[in-house]
Amino acid sequence: MSLYGKYMEIVDRYSEPLYWYIRRMVVSHEDAQDILQDTLLAAYRKLWQVRDESKLKSWVYRIATNRINRYFRTKARESSVEGLEDFGGMTYVDTSDKAEIKLQKAIKTLTPFQQTVFNLRYYDELGYDEISAVTGSGTGSLKVVYHNAKEKIIKYLEDEQL
Repeated sequence: MSLYGKYMEIVDRYSEPLYWYIRRMVVSHEDAQDILQDTLLAAYRKLWQVRDESKLKSWVYRIATNRINRYFRTKARESSVEGLEDFGGMTYVDTSDKAEIKLQKAIKTLTPFQQTVFNLRYYDELGYDEISAVTGSGTGSLKVVYHNAKEKIIKYLEDEQL
């Protein structure tokens, strides 16, 4: 298969899940679209480096994660946890679903790395080996990070109930 054919496979297979992964991290649709396009362009430029087709998914997610990290390094977060309900059309959650809003607020209290691990595991359903390939961290430490993130979210949600 040609490089262009491989690239179109990436676009067809991963554009939507990558978009939602990115959007959960940055919230804004416009920023998510920009990061997705940057991710796909970087994937196209580096596609010749891919040797193992079985690692294509984690490779593309790693590029997206690097682009998200760059976004957070160069631009302060425009959204605050308290302002989540005010996003209107920009938010990716149903603003009438109070439980989903609380969950998103809880996730936003995590560190960026915890958010990445939690989103990849919980929403994108990646295994720890795949998350390891994306983040460069060992599977054992990722399990601890995910567990701690879950505990923080549970505690936040319990405290919100009081």
